[in-house]
Amino acid sequence: MIFATDLDQTLIFSEKHITEALKDKVIPSEMKNDNIITYVLHDTLDKLKSLSDKLILIPTTTRTLEQYERINVFRSSIFPKFAVVNHGGSVLIDGVLDRNWEEHMQNKLSDCDPLVHVLDKFKSQLYHENWVLDVRQVETFFFYCIIQLDATPMDELNDFMKEIEAYNWNSCLHGRKLYFIPKSLNKWNAIEYIKNMLPHKQVVASGDSYMDFELLSMADFAILPSHGEICNKFNSGKKCIITNGTGLEASLEILQIVEKIFNDTYK
Repeated sequence: MIFATDLDQTLIFSEKHITEALKDKVIPSEMKNDNIITYVLHDTLDKLKSLSDKLILIPTTTRTLEQYERINVFRSSIFPKFAVVNHGGSVLIDGVLDRNWEEHMQNKLSDCDPLVHVLDKFKSQLYHENWVLDVRQVETFFFYCIIQLDATPMDELNDFMKEIEAYNWNSCLHGRKLYFIPKSLNKWNAIEYIKNMLPHKQVVASGDSYMDFELLSMADFAILPSHGEICNKFNSGKKCIITNGTGLEASLEILQIVEKIFNDTYK
């Protein structure tokens, strides 16, 4: 069985989510400039270790390769054979970029307007330093902005989001991050590519955001943390399970559900 899981706000969480009651129950999962920036529950990490011995764990993230490699649990405790980064733009096998997938993705991206074209339009039509704090390009795949929500011109932004659909681009506002992503780029396509290498065909997926939509829609089972915005897009049922818990507690519940699906499948 394959378990493809988003990371941020699904399994690992920033400090703002660490309540006083949770302080003794978490460990650092990521460092940046000698500062802890994300945490994972002790019990979640233990359960993830146990599951990784039984099934194919695939961290599946919009993070860049550099951002993914900051997560120390995948260097010191758990060593996934596969990982998906750059929102499906890159596949790692034993920590090495798969060049066949890179070449395939560059061909697929030719179906969409070039990144530079959409980025230039954004800068000329919408960008203003009053609300855009930073613009970051992720290789040749996509770009995103760090924004100040209360200063964002929402009507103009919505118009721009509709406009770029004609260029085969999607957009997604996720917290303070505003993403612009080619329609050819999503997490599921990369998971399907990996799945075709393996004898294991059943996919269980978890994720919290709208950017996980394709992954969760196409998986055999989808597990959603109840705090996730993506819950608005799904109805709870046999194939789609929404956790009872929220935040870090939901991360452990997700893995308990994965374990139950595995045990029911291979009993």
